[in-house]
Amino acid sequence: MAQVTVQPRAKDNGKVGSIGAAWPPALDKHNARVKGFAQFKIDDRPTLVGMLTEATEVRRAHTSPKTGNPKATRITVRAFVRNGILEGSVVDAESPISGEGQIKVVKVKPDFQTEAPDFRVEAVIDAERVFPGYSLVYFGFNEPKRLPRSESLTAELDIARRVSHSFRARRVGYDLKARRASQGLPGRTEAAFARLGLGPRGYQRGIEIDREAVLARLDTGGYGMVQLNGQHTQQDVAQLAALYARTYQMYTFDINRASLEAMFTDGNIIMVGRHLPTGDIVSSLIAEHCRIEVDGVPVHLYESSDWATHSDHRGHGLITAMQIEATRMIRELAHGERSIIYAEVRAPWEPANRSAASAGMEWVGTLLKHCVIKSDRDVEVRGNREDLNVWVAP
Repeated sequence: MAQVTVQPRAKDNGKVGSIGAAWPPALDKHNARVKGFAQFKIDDRPTLVGMLTEATEVRRAHTSPKTGNPKATRITVRAFVRNGILEGSVVDAESPISGEGQIKVVKVKPDFQTEAPDFRVEAVIDAERVFPGYSLVYFGFNEPKRLPRSESLTAELDIARRVSHSFRARRVGYDLKARRASQGLPGRTEAAFARLGLGPRGYQRGIEIDREAVLARLDTGGYGMVQLNGQHTQQDVAQLAALYARTYQMYTFDINRASLEAMFTDGNIIMVGRHLPTGDIVSSLIAEHCRIEVDGVPVHLYESSDWATHSDHRGHGLITAMQIEATRMIRELAHGERSIIYAEVRAPWEPANRSAASAGMEWVGTLLKHCVIKSDRDVEVRGNREDLNVWVAP
């Protein structure tokens, strides 16, 4: 029986960039979840168990005085995990969301003396850039009532697989070149899971994209893109606020002029697409920056998020172009080559996933009913919480 232990560390759960609370985890009331990012590496099974137990205790500490039930129906935790230590520690999940042809769904075996519930391994990011021999793993727990319907999740995963496959199978108007993972690009989802001992290692490859071809597509359509940091006007902020209000009926946090102004700091990269004939902002992407210390080592994360394109200007590759440009800018920073760049993309909306794939990103997992968000959907989803596909930039 494994003993539950947690390594001593500083307690600092203040909000850190886009990741929310660091460690210990904290209650996110708006999204009814407990969320955290471990500031210590997972090198052994007892530390893994201790981390999941601590997250569970945070959830238990926040209960409704009326019902006595936890206020959070989900726990989501990320940690850098040494490759291979999950081997033998997980089993296929027997639940309505597992099945033939669906994503690899695994859960930590409940064979240790702890009250932590079963956590799923929802996504795995190759972390060789930051910690050689480690992967950044998303662990998730959902109450049964917060699990997606099987038919909805199946349709969403079909979109992700189809988009990933079609992008690799044809050129879609860009100059694409396949390269093996030995050249430094992240592997496929199967290979990422395999590094943790969760499945057979698959063939790995990434995508090179001709940036000039992407920019030419924008120019032909009458669009341009620019980074707003340090040169935005109040009119720009007002147009951004109006764009987000038009795009989203509900969002994971309040997007307004005040929250947008705050995003122009902390190393975030604000990209916008303009309709050149009018000069209006018609598309936006924010690469939210987070600097977090893990075992005393600074780690830089960039989440490509807050995507929005005016409905009258979709289909011109604006989000794809801004993702490519933001990734290029980040990689050119002093810490850029050691940074992890990723996106948590709305699973029921195919164009968003297609933009991620078109920008050369790799699909590495799916977060179940992760947060409150509502906009255009290709898949019928009940409620105001959505699944998110995790995509990683080369």
